[in-house]
Amino acid sequence: MMETEPSHPDVGFKQIFSLLRALLVEMTEFGGRRLWIGILLAVISATLEGVGLVLLLPMLAAVGATGSESITPLLSRLSDDLGLTGLLVLWTLVVLALAGFSARREMTMNRLNQHFIGHLRQRLHLALLGMEWSAFQQLRSADAVATLTGGAVRVGQGATFIIQLITLTLLVVVHVSVAAFLSLNVTLLAAAIGIGVVAVQAPQLRHMMRRGRGVEKDLRNIHATITEHLTMMKHAKSHNAEATFAKAFGLEVNALATAIAVVANKQINVRFRQKILAAVILALVVWIAITKFDITGAPLLLLIAVFARLLPTIGQTLYAALRVVEALPAYGEIQTLLRHCAQNAATPAMAGTPIPTGMLRLQGVSYTWPGRTQPALAGIDLDIPTNRTTALIGPSGAGKSTLADLCLGLLSPSHGSVSVGGIALTGPHAPAWRQRVAIVSQDVVMFHDTVRRNLSWANPDASEAELWQVLTLAAADTMVRNLPQGLDSVLGDRGTRLSGGERQRLALARALLRQPVFLVLDEATSHLDHEHEQLIQEALHRLHGRITVLVIAHRLGTIRHADAIAVIDNGRLREYGTWDELNASGGFVAAARLDVQGDLIIG
Repeated sequence: MMETEPSHPDVGFKQIFSLLRALLVEMTEFGGRRLWIGILLAVISATLEGVGLVLLLPMLAAVGATGSESITPLLSRLSDDLGLTGLLVLWTLVVLALAGFSARREMTMNRLNQHFIGHLRQRLHLALLGMEWSAFQQLRSADAVATLTGGAVRVGQGATFIIQLITLTLLVVVHVSVAAFLSLNVTLLAAAIGIGVVAVQAPQLRHMMRRGRGVEKDLRNIHATITEHLTMMKHAKSHNAEATFAKAFGLEVNALATAIAVVANKQINVRFRQKILAAVILALVVWIAITKFDITGAPLLLLIAVFARLLPTIGQTLYAALRVVEALPAYGEIQTLLRHCAQNAATPAMAGTPIPTGMLRLQGVSYTWPGRTQPALAGIDLDIPTNRTTALIGPSGAGKSTLADLCLGLLSPSHGSVSVGGIALTGPHAPAWRQRVAIVSQDVVMFHDTVRRNLSWANPDASEAELWQVLTLAAADTMVRNLPQGLDSVLGDRGTRLSGGERQRLALARALLRQPVFLVLDEATSHLDHEHEQLIQEALHRLHGRITVLVIAHRLGTIRHADAIAVIDNGRLREYGTWDELNASGGFVAAARLDVQGDLIIG
């Protein structure tokens, strides 16, 4: 259900300034010398802007404009020494220098901004990679992707407006200084009026912050909807549900469009009011200058020119401030996600930590997923013999994949211990163990890349001969040779140019390329026909005695060839033994049935 007017907690100036301070600190730490060079270029540009304005006064004096006698002795002597031609040449050089420094500043800041966006994305990506597996599974992946992509861009836009804010503030200081040089009294009066205008605009900051939060929420929702619809496209077409998908997407799009339009219209209203106020203030300044302070001629013309530049610059400064505040919710989302990742960070690998070897043992293992009360596993005592094949069977939802994740060191038990060769898979020993393990899941993920790249990310140093060796072991060599470009054939999005069975054989080859000591096959033969399942069985038979294999399967052909079988039901180990032992015991396996595909139905 979409909310037409999302409600958000009240936003205070303290929260705005807290986020702004954090963003400024991160920008400064990242930008370093490049940022200060950009600020220096902004200072030089603003100074040249002021010099260009001040030079107008002796130029007016050189052509005999009235009131020019009030200029300072320095400017008067400059007018006498250079004359009109010299002043024009000097003014042109100042303008050219201003253009050059301004262009250089913009290029420097633009490059810095793009790299800052990349820096934010890399921080988030590394933080997500470093999370505990259990915590990562609780994330909505579409939210993480939206923050990594669009969120980082919006923070980058906010950073751009911060830089503009610095530049515009410097220009305001220069313009005010020139105006004060011409008439201090008029400038002070105009400044008092301007401060009042700024104070009136201040509440808009909180409003823009709230609206920015609403846009962030709608952007995450639409990103999640797009991801889900593209993933489920086959189901949508199979069920003739295109209209349902289109309606749901339309609601998300309209909500986002409304939120963005509200923000954009607010910005237009702010700029409209600023233009009206600027016109009123300029007229008031001219009236006061003439009637109260008797300013005429060249000084009046220059004062008008300065305020004509100053007032729009102040308006642009206020607009930039609003845009910065509008971007702060995106930065808040990034900070929230980073904190969540840090709070759920996995223990990192440590150089020199020995890789555990020996028998894999689970002692009194229980595991409860975060946010749940019912344990997925309870009281598991299980030995997985080294260099042997153990089959893990049981009904769907029994806890088989959770047990496999514990064996891989992806999860830490809530109670009990998981050890390899007597070394508990805790702390740095878990990532050390994962250097020599591999998994082939039922849902195989392939990159939109070549066969070679899809294989070699598991072992970047593997030679082409090694690639063909594992392809042969996985009964995938003939399939790859028949592809148009062989190893260099592109597999399509998520490997869609291959069948499910072909993807699984390629995934098995990728796993074997890691040269693992422990291999998990999580329903890895579920999409294979019996012919290719037999080929996989032959490959596993060739590996027998060389690596430890844990097979989660339902296929009778896969199960009965295992050295040992563990039956899991409702999170508990119900039976353990060889096929013949369990079949003769009269328990779960003996009571199991076979379906038409040869899958074992337990329970």
